[in-house]
Amino acid sequence: MSQKPLSPQDWESLIEDFQHGGSRRHKWSSTPSLLDLALSSILKKDFPLKIQLIIFLEEFSDDFPDFDEHFLERLIDALKIIVQSPTDNLHITLSLKDQMLVSTTSIFISTIHQFNIVIIESLVEFLLILINRPNHGPDRQTRGVACECLRELERSHPCLLSDIAGHLWSCVKTSEPM
Repeated sequence: MSQKPLSPQDWESLIEDFQHGGSRRHKWSSTPSLLDLALSSILKKDFPLKIQLIIFLEEFSDDFPDFDEHFLERLIDALKIIVQSPTDNLHITLSLKDQMLVSTTSIFISTIHQFNIVIIESLVEFLLILINRPNHGPDRQTRGVACECLRELERSHPCLLSDIAGHLWSCVKTSEPM
């Protein structure tokens, strides 16, 4: 059974209620799978509150009973869709891509202690794919954000990237000016 999507106005109310807390937040507890609804709304081409909803997920995702490894997998899938979509400066913007990268990384950093560390490998793999793109045009900014995300993952989980240190070193050496 498919759940009816929330309207942008409903999402604005929900975000405000979550920020306020207490009984205002509790009134949304009867809405099943807000995480799924949020991800599907973010992926809608013409949804106007994508960045606000991504930030909401970052801020409150661990407050939901259905927050689990399966959600993290779906989050990475959504990240891939957004980042790999062509930038049209209307529905898919560089700031949307950047926010999705940063918020996804932040969610992983703040919650990875709850889950098997293996789940983070798919995020690291995707960030490495982004970093290895040719360094030109709009990709330059996305590559830079992906590098920062990897740095933050390594800071929060030292030695996380130890298996790929040689590869990362070669990336750094090839990107240095001659």
